[in-house]
Amino acid sequence: AEDCRASGVWRPGWTMIPNFVDTAGFHPGRDEAWRKELGIPADGIVILTVAALKRAHKRLDVLIEAVARIREQRPDLPVYLVAAGGREPDTDAVMRLAVERLGDRACVLADVPRHRMASLYRSADVFTLASLTEMMPIALLEAGASGLPCVVNDDPVLRWVAGPGAGVRAISRADSLVDALLTFAANASRRTTAGAAARMYCEEQFGEPAVVDRIIAYYDRVRGGDSR
Repeated sequence: AEDCRASGVWRPGWTMIPNFVDTAGFHPGRDEAWRKELGIPADGIVILTVAALKRAHKRLDVLIEAVARIREQRPDLPVYLVAAGGREPDTDAVMRLAVERLGDRACVLADVPRHRMASLYRSADVFTLASLTEMMPIALLEAGASGLPCVVNDDPVLRWVAGPGAGVRAISRADSLVDALLTFAANASRRTTAGAAARMYCEEQFGEPAVVDRIIAYYDRVRGGDSR
C-alpha cells in the first residue's frame, strides 16, 4: 500500500485491512506443560520461533547458529531454542543441525496440533522470526497476543506487525541476530515491558473486534450507504 501511494498509483476505492488474531485464545500467561514435556527447566530462557521448518526464507539455520553463539558468549544464560512448524523437505537436515550445534538445548517440533499452539507460546520467553521479509505472519500476531517480546528483521511489514515494542534490527547476519536476541534474553524486565507493549498493540491493531469493525466500515463505504 505504501509503495502504491509513493508511486502515485493508489486508487480511492482501495483499502488495506490486516488479518486478525484471537486475542482471547492467545493471551499472556505462564504454561509449564510444554517445558516439562520437552525437559526444559523452569529457569530456562526459551527462544521460540514458529515457521516452516526450513532453511530457505525462514532461515532456521541462521537462527540455530545465532542461539549457538549466544550460548558461547553468555554461558551463564540458560538459553533454549524451540522451533515449531510444518515439515519441509529439509526439515530433517534442520533437526540434525540443531542437535549438532545446540544438543539438548534445541527442540524442533514438526506439525504441532493447532489446539496446542497457544500453550506453546505461553511456555516461551522470547519470540523471533529469522526471515527477512514476510507477507502477513500469523505467528507474529499470535506471539504478540501472547505477550511475548518479539525480534524481527527491519522490514516495513514486520515492523508494522510487531509494533513499537519489538526488537527490530537488520538481522541478515547471525551476529546481528545474536545482538537482537540478547537484548531480551539477558534482561527479564525488558522482556516484561516489551511483552506488555506487544499485547496492547496487538489487541488495538489486530484483535478481532478492531479488524471486523474495519471490514464492516469498508463494506458500508462500498455500498455507499444504500441498504440495497
